[in-house]
Amino acid sequence: MTQDRHRRRGWHGDERGQTLHDYVAGISVFILTVTLVIGLLPSVVAPYQAEGNAADVTKVTRISDRLVSNLSTASAPNVIDVGQFSEVMTKSGDELQTRYGLEDYQNVNISLVTLNGSAIVPDPTGSGSLTAGANGAGNTATETARIVSLSEPPTACNPACRLVVKVW
Repeated sequence: MTQDRHRRRGWHGDERGQTLHDYVAGISVFILTVTLVIGLLPSVVAPYQAEGNAADVTKVTRISDRLVSNLSTASAPNVIDVGQFSEVMTKSGDELQTRYGLEDYQNVNISLVTLNGSAIVPDPTGSGSLTAGANGAGNTATETARIVSLSEPPTACNPACRLVVKVW
């Protein structure tokens, strides 16, 4: 009589729904998948995060933007006038702090380096190299780099150079 009652309701003998083993296996796979995704998430977004705190990242970006926008020639937006850029490079670290609104305890360094970053570009006017500000040797700095060209490029900066701004 018990089998007849089950057959009327649509049950067929020993056929059962999901067993405990199936449930445990499914939940285990789900938990492992979620754990793996959460574990790999920081490494996925790491290349898009700059080193340093958010305030310093904002400062180096602002300084490089102001340099490029204020010193660019009328012919192209990323072509920097050599004369004006050399004038900025003669400023001391304190003058650069004041010019770019940095705190007294912060240091800034602005350099024009070759495209591969191996050497600082010499000043075409003959007054040393195109670098200004404090010497950041041994400090952990937040930095940004932009590809720029010069209006009268020296041989080291042909076809372009890298403008590097560091704050620490």
